Amino acid sequence: MFLERRFFRIFLFSFFLLTWLAEQLNSQIVYGSVTLGFNQVYIYKFNLNTCEFCAVTPSSVNIGGSDIVILADGTILNISTGNAGFARLEAPPSVQVIWQAGNPQGFVCGELAANGLVYLGGSSGLGTYNPANNAVTYVGDWPAGFGTVNDVYLVNGTLYGSMLSGGQFYLVEINVTNPDLSIIVGPLPIIPFGSTAGATGGTWNGNAGFFYVNLLSEVIFYNPADDSNTILCDYNFAIVGLSFAPPGVPEYDCIVNCTTDAGVLPAGGPYDLCANETLTFPAATQTDLEPDDVLQYILFTNLSDTAGSIVATGSSPSFAFGAPLQTGVTYYIAAMAGDELPNGNVDLDDPCLDFSNALQVIWRPLPTVALSVANTEVCAGGCLAIQAAFTGTPPYTLEVAMPFGPNQTFTFGSNSGSFQVCPPAGAPPGPFSVDAVGLVDGNCTCE
Repeated sequence: MFLERRFFRIFLFSFFLLTWLAEQLNSQIVYGSVTLGFNQVYIYKFNLNTCEFCAVTPSSVNIGGSDIVILADGTILNISTGNAGFARLEAPPSVQVIWQAGNPQGFVCGELAANGLVYLGGSSGLGTYNPANNAVTYVGDWPAGFGTVNDVYLVNGTLYGSMLSGGQFYLVEINVTNPDLSIIVGPLPIIPFGSTAGATGGTWNGNAGFFYVNLLSEVIFYNPADDSNTILCDYNFAIVGLSFAPPGVPEYDCIVNCTTDAGVLPAGGPYDLCANETLTFPAATQTDLEPDDVLQYILFTNLSDTAGSIVATGSSPSFAFGAPLQTGVTYYIAAMAGDELPNGNVDLDDPCLDFSNALQVIWRPLPTVALSVANTEVCAGGCLAIQAAFTGTPPYTLEVAMPFGPNQTFTFGSNSGSFQVCPPAGAPPGPFSVDAVGLVDGNCTCE
C-alpha cells in the first residue's frame, strides 16, 4: 500500500555515508522490487529501522525478475531470467531502459562490490557485470555437486552465497577468481517458509550478515556469527530483490500517492489558425483537484519536456497569438493541475503535478503583398501593368481599390503576378493610387 501524501512530505530517513563498510553498518534504507498484482511491479524504499516504506518508481514492465542492484551512478541493474535478461534502468523515478541484453547463463542474483563490479550468481557458476561498459563476463563454473546459488552478498569484503541443494539451503564462500574453488561453509538455517531470493549483504546493530525476504514477505537479518535470524519487518506484498545504495548515491525520493488529475481535453485539433486569430478550445473534463490545487491551461513546445517547454499559461482554455509565439511553429496545448502558488500559478515542483493529453496548434503568418509599377505614365485609354509580389501560401486572392470605378478582385497561382489598371477616356491627367484592400492566401485572410 502507499502511504498518505502528507506522510511523504515529512518522512525523512537517516543516511550516513562513511566508508563502504560503514555505509552498510549505519544505513538501514534498503530498496527492493515489489509485485502488487499482475504486471504491477515497482521499486520500493524500506526503512528497516521503522518498517516504513514507499514507492520510488511507478509501476513498469521494465522492473521485475530475480534481483535488482543499485549501481554507483544511481542507475539500477535489473536481473531476470528468460527473455527479459539484463536491463539497466535510469535512476528512479524513471523506469526507462538505457541498456539491455540477454541472460543465456541464467544469472538470478547480483551484488555490487567495492571494486565496482557486480558479482552475478546462478545455477551454473559465477559471473560479473561491469557498469563502466555494460559487459557481462562468465567467470567460471561452481564446484561439482553445487546446486543453484540463488543469491550473493558481501560480508566484511568476502563474497558469500545462498545455495539451494536437495531442499536445503547452504552458506557458501565464493572464490571470485576461481569459482570452482568455492566451498560450503555449512547449512544455512532460515526462518520457516524462507527463501533467500532477494537478499543483500549488510549489517544490523553492528553485526555483519545479510538481509533476505521469506515467502511470508518478512524482511529478516541473518547473522552468520551465531546462525541467528531476526525478523525486522513484516509486509503484505511480494518483495523479489533487495539492494543497498552504494556510497555517494543520494536517497531516492518517494513517489507520493497523488489524486491530482488534470483531466482530459476533449478531442480536437490539430488547430490551424492565422496570426490574427485567438485559439479557443473546450475546457478539460474529468478533472480531480485536491483542496490546495489549481487548474491552468498551458501552451508548450516539447512533448518530451512539457513542464520545461511552457511558453504561455492561462486560467481559461484560450490563447491569443503574440510574442513570444512564432508563426509556423508547432505548439501544444494541455491542462495542468498542481499545488497553487501565492501568485495563483501551478507549482511546477509539486510531486503530484499532472498534465492532461495534448492537442496540436499552429499559427500561420498573414499573407502580404507589395505593389509596384515599371512605367508610371499612362495615357487616357491606355493601361498600366501593376506588379504584385506576395508572401504566404498560394493561391492568392487580391482585392484592389481602383482609382476609376469599383473595387476589383484578381487571383494569382504563385507568389508573383500582374494586373492592369486602365484609366477611362476623359480621365483627368495626374497621379493616381492603386491600393490593396483585401488579401487571402491558402491559409489566412488579411484585411
